[in-house]
Amino acid sequence: LTGSAWREYAAGARELCGVKLPDGMRENERFPEPIITPTTKAAEGHDENISREEIIAQGLVSEADYAKMEEYTRALFRRGSEMAAEKGLILVDTKYEFGRRDGKVILIDEIHTPDSSRYF
Repeated sequence: LTGSAWREYAAGARELCGVKLPDGMRENERFPEPIITPTTKAAEGHDENISREEIIAQGLVSEADYAKMEEYTRALFRRGSEMAAEKGLILVDTKYEFGRRDGKVILIDEIHTPDSSRYF
């Protein structure tokens, strides 16, 4: 729990992008399982948090495509964490950007770079 998520949590928020957070967490504490915190591009400034339910309700992606993106996200994060651990690092958080091509969900941006990820 770090960065903007920690700042929101410290200010009293107990839900982030539709994910319920327990009381009593500390800054930089690891979640038992990685959480997925989707965002959308803002017209200005930082990306805007959005929940899975809002994404589907707004028709941004179908439920099936969201499930596929979640599957990819978990697999990519697991592999990125393994690779980081081999170098003595912890992959704390990162972002993955998805799109569609030829009817398939695809990864469309860099992954696990210092620009898109936080390492300890």
